[in-house]
Amino acid sequence: MAYEIEEIRTSQEIFYYLLEHHELREEEEHLLYKAYTEQEAIQNLVKSQGEAAQSSIERYGNVVYLIPHEENNILGFSKAQLKAVLCKSNATDKDYYLSQFVILTLLVEFFDGQGSSSKAR
Repeated sequence: MAYEIEEIRTSQEIFYYLLEHHELREEEEHLLYKAYTEQEAIQNLVKSQGEAAQSSIERYGNVVYLIPHEENNILGFSKAQLKAVLCKSNATDKDYYLSQFVILTLLVEFFDGQGSSSKAR
C-alpha cells in the first residue's frame, strides 16, 4: 500500500504528540484527532509506529492513548526504576509490592466507575 507524504507527516505528528502527552484528546487537538479517526491510512501508520516502539495505540471514547507494553522500559518503568521512586533505598520487594497495593487500592477507591459523571467519581 502506497502512502502520501502528507499522510506520513500527519501520522508522525500524531505519534510525536502521543509520545509527549501520552494521550490525544479531541477537544485539545481537534485536527490531529480528526485525522486519526477519519483517515484509515493515518490510523494504520500511527499504529505501526506504536508497534515499532513496543506500545499500543488505542482509542477509548474521545481520547487516543499511547500504552507502552509491559516489557517496554523506554516509555514505561522497569521494576528497579519504579522501586527506586516508590521506596527507600534499602527497601525490599515486600515494600515495593505493598506500595503497588496501596496505589491500586487508591485507584479503585477513587476511580471505580460509580457515579453518574466523571466529576462525581
